[in-house]
Amino acid sequence: MTIQTRGFTFDNKTSDEYGLMVCEFDGNTPSDTTGGNIEFTLTSSPIQNRWYKNGNSSYSEAIKFEFQVMKQNFEPIDSYEYSAIARWLQRKDNYKEFTVTRLDYDTVHFNAQLNVSPISIAGDIIGITITGTTDAPFGFGQLITLKATTENGIGMLKFVDMSDEIGYIYPDIEIDISSACNLKITNETSGEIFKLDNCINNEVIKIDGTILEITSTAISHKIYNDTNYKLPRIVNDINKRTNIFKVEGNCTLTMKYRPIRKVVI
Repeated sequence: MTIQTRGFTFDNKTSDEYGLMVCEFDGNTPSDTTGGNIEFTLTSSPIQNRWYKNGNSSYSEAIKFEFQVMKQNFEPIDSYEYSAIARWLQRKDNYKEFTVTRLDYDTVHFNAQLNVSPISIAGDIIGITITGTTDAPFGFGQLITLKATTENGIGMLKFVDMSDEIGYIYPDIEIDISSACNLKITNETSGEIFKLDNCINNEVIKIDGTILEITSTAISHKIYNDTNYKLPRIVNDINKRTNIFKVEGNCTLTMKYRPIRKVVI
């Protein structure tokens, strides 16, 4: 699959910040370029089971891609500029968010690792080839934020999961406790229940949907002794997309997630 794009973002920095544009070299000079395309294909997964948390255990492939960039002013890239670009893109500190702004569709996000190599002619670096591998066989849509505040100990969240993939997603959740309570979160669509007892006044509880970890600002709260560890998750099957969460306790709950976007290969 080829995506037409003006540029990209990696680890919260844009290609525009480095004066780069996506291009294709058809000849031997920077002026011999066409379009701005990124080619996506499938590859063997570098990290098995990384996306099992999304209910997609049947996948054994991830997405790889390759594209070329050059300076927007068509000038050569000097050694200092190349060093700064390589330092930004070629990283060993885990997967970073890679975002492509499509010209024909909505923005698609990936978690990716990148490698760079120079394109040189007569001693000048005229462009850079960027190759990448994602951590999943799909991309992700725009970040969705949902919030519910309990009244008389009860709060509700109702929304439609617009993911392209059937399965489930563990969202990131932050829970601000307003007064001591036993917390209970029920997904009434799936019947799944998360419990956390002995919550403390002004405690902030966070659930990381990527690494499936619970943390608390209250050092005295031994959360792993007080939870059933059935973390809340968003469900999506062939017949149902609507999720209804019932929140019981004294709190404000904020839920964040990105719907899955299938990139057609």
